[in-house]
Amino acid sequence: AVDNWDAAPGVRRFSGDDWQSLREERVLTVMNEPGPGTDPSCYPRDVMPMAEKGKLTKDQVSCVQASLSQAEYDADKARLSLVLITNAHARMETDNWEWLVARHLETIDPENPGLAYRYALHLYEKGPEKYTDAYRWAGVALGQRAAWTGSVYHERVTRLYKLRSALSQAKWKSMEETFAADPSEDNRDSVLEWRENTRKAALEWYRYAQETEMDTTVAYKLCTIASIQDGCEGVDAPG
Repeated sequence: AVDNWDAAPGVRRFSGDDWQSLREERVLTVMNEPGPGTDPSCYPRDVMPMAEKGKLTKDQVSCVQASLSQAEYDADKARLSLVLITNAHARMETDNWEWLVARHLETIDPENPGLAYRYALHLYEKGPEKYTDAYRWAGVALGQRAAWTGSVYHERVTRLYKLRSALSQAKWKSMEETFAADPSEDNRDSVLEWRENTRKAALEWYRYAQETEMDTTVAYKLCTIASIQDGCEGVDAPG
């Protein structure tokens, strides 16, 4: 059985800070002239100010969407997609925002760290049925973390390590319960997979916390309970 201990309280819940200005994503909209296939009547740089206020008209949304479908360059598709995402966010159209972000990450720009970060937190907030996807996108954001600097880097990387640890532990607990009800080989493999994911996530969190001189107690404890062998891969217990 999984130790009765929860990593989730270490993850700050989704808040307004995570929704504010898509600064690092919007910078794309001021770069260069849109290329072939785009509609000059809805250039991203021209319509983004209205999108930031949630004020795009239906005709403008249709124009941006049509332009996105016809654009030949990936950079133009990304700029246009971010206009729609920004407008949906400003209008607080959460379901539409989620669909647009998923499309952006799946088909347009799968390595956008800011969107992957926000999307992972959003999916975490939606509950256990979205934990696998949240774990995936948190990993994508961490993989592209070099795009961030300074306090933004530290805050987001810390939160992502905590998030991955909490998500993998929750999945491990869930699979233990599934295996108890149906002890099949597939369910046993899933238990082992998520236990190992938990150990790895906690170890990565521990190492970053140690490197940045933060408290390592929680990360070490989770790594220890997830390890098949005693301890946490040879690392020292917090003093």
